[in-house]
Amino acid sequence: LLIYLKNNDMKTKQFFFTSLLLLSIATATAQTKEKGFFVEMNGGYGEVKTAFVSSTVENPLLFHLGYARYAVLTPSIGYQINRHWAAGFKIQFESIMEDEKRTTYTPYVRYNFLHPGKFNIFMDMQVSAIRHLGKNDVEGGINPGASYALNNHFSILLKYLFIGFNGAMIKSKNFIIDANWRRLQLGLQYIF
Repeated sequence: LLIYLKNNDMKTKQFFFTSLLLLSIATATAQTKEKGFFVEMNGGYGEVKTAFVSSTVENPLLFHLGYARYAVLTPSIGYQINRHWAAGFKIQFESIMEDEKRTTYTPYVRYNFLHPGKFNIFMDMQVSAIRHLGKNDVEGGINPGASYALNNHFSILLKYLFIGFNGAMIKSKNFIIDANWRRLQLGLQYIF
């Protein structure tokens, strides 16, 4: 190759080096960072059925059914150990109603088991401590998700579903599959 370049004109050399430079830039942008600290912000939507009783002069007893809709925000920090493994901690905030807020504290381990191109398919294995209405609860299980690398540092995340144990069900050895809307979250990850 070097002998060929020595014997050819300047335009051929410029073309060759420009092509090499463009190919190396394209390869560098296609790679995602496989190690480092990351921050994530995930958001979602939740909905619960509500029921309450009220009374008026005309109707002494009225039964109301409705839905309480609320936002779910989940900031997270962690460390990407290698292409397959990451570990982190997230806090999930749910403001169902003014007097009913739920906060979930979750350490987790993420396993990226599929890597087609810029996509990652993963499972978060987690144990959560939940604070809701002055009571404490616990759940443990897996939370599947997928990510798409926008560039070397930013990825879009999508998570949905929870399979595991929740609260009193841990003692009874029953598991749950929770497909509630609050389990669907869209987010952004920055790895540095």
